[in-house]
Amino acid sequence: GRLPEAAEIAQVALSLLDDPVTVAAVRARDLTGRHVVVSAGGTHEHLDPVRYLGNSSSGLMGIALARAAGLRGAAVTLVAANVTLPLPTGGWLDVVRVTSTAELAAAMTDLAADADIAVMAAAPADFTPASRSEGKIKKDGGEGLSLELVQTTDVLARLSRQRAPWVDDRDGVAVPPEDRASAHVVQDEEVAPLAGQLRPPERQQ
Repeated sequence: GRLPEAAEIAQVALSLLDDPVTVAAVRARDLTGRHVVVSAGGTHEHLDPVRYLGNSSSGLMGIALARAAGLRGAAVTLVAANVTLPLPTGGWLDVVRVTSTAELAAAMTDLAADADIAVMAAAPADFTPASRSEGKIKKDGGEGLSLELVQTTDVLARLSRQRAPWVDDRDGVAVPPEDRASAHVVQDEEVAPLAGQLRPPERQQ
């Protein structure tokens, strides 16, 4: 196969050196045969064709979680919003690109329904313009600009309400109820890779 980029090789090596638990999980390949869906990056809510409301999320957490799940043997779908870091590469990874919070919500709702593990590590915008200008908004004399904003879709709440009633919308990890007792929830502040931090659900006999 194609040799990964040097930066990707370096990131994998660093993730293994940083955490001995990661090394053990990678050796065990304990997510083999599982499908993990991870979101990453910040969403952009467009005001007009060239301007948007966004945030400075780099996608670091989601990318690290996706890479770690892949190292553990999982087939990973990375729902990537707007990221500033290189995305992992490999046959284990499928990337779905989204821009807005609405697109993120639609992709995660669809993909999480059939996933063994779903991790919401993206940084969706809380508000979006009530309307989008078809053309570039121009200055009008010395007047300022007033914007009407409306709330965006709460992605975790939507997953819980429509597709996965077992999702706890206070955390970013979705594990079926029969498996939650054996699963460690990765909190937002735990940027450590998924390996060792989240144990895979037990297979149903």
